[in-house]
Amino acid sequence: MLDQSAFAPLTRYLADDASGLKLYQLARRIADLFNQYLVLRPDLVLGWEQGTDQHWQAVLWRALGADGDQAHRAQLLAELESAMAQGEPDTGALPERVCLFGLSALAPVYVRMLGALAGRIPVHLFFLNPCREYWSDLVDERGQAHRRARAQRAGRPDPTGLLDLGNPLLASLGHAGQIFLDQLLDLGGLDHDHFVSPRGDGLLQRVQRDLLELVDPRGLEP
Repeated sequence: MLDQSAFAPLTRYLADDASGLKLYQLARRIADLFNQYLVLRPDLVLGWEQGTDQHWQAVLWRALGADGDQAHRAQLLAELESAMAQGEPDTGALPERVCLFGLSALAPVYVRMLGALAGRIPVHLFFLNPCREYWSDLVDERGQAHRRARAQRAGRPDPTGLLDLGNPLLASLGHAGQIFLDQLLDLGGLDHDHFVSPRGDGLLQRVQRDLLELVDPRGLEP
């Protein structure tokens, strides 16, 4: 397909690929990217199949699926979501309940599936939350510095006075947990908290208590 105008960027990239190594590496990268799209951007690939966009990724995707006789994950997830939204009768394929442990992140499409499934059967998700306070809006010092710099370049007031650092360790290392926690809260389920304050005065216990209570230990007297 490199002779098509949409593939001109790839043609230029592969112009000096005498050994075929760059072509192999590119094919692997594209395959991995398309695989991620199926889970992280299902709306994107489904739109491509309806003819949206004419860039090389969309053209290649349509060509790959032209002779396919099996539905891919994005199609299956869309069909399942539609069936549950329309309230189609339960065929007995669903279990009595679903219990989920050890999850630290989920693609948005799977979170929506859990929400739809919870309308049919009990769904219990056990989330390991390090903090009893709401901490999804924390912004670490680096993020605050970037926002301050952007505001200065744009001539806007410094917005960081409205941002909360909370616990610096949680703010800097907990970004994925922040996103997942907000996704779960948006589902609107019933929350049952079972926080336990760590006992002892060792360094690990002190760090854990600071995380749990959203404390910045740098502001405490020794």
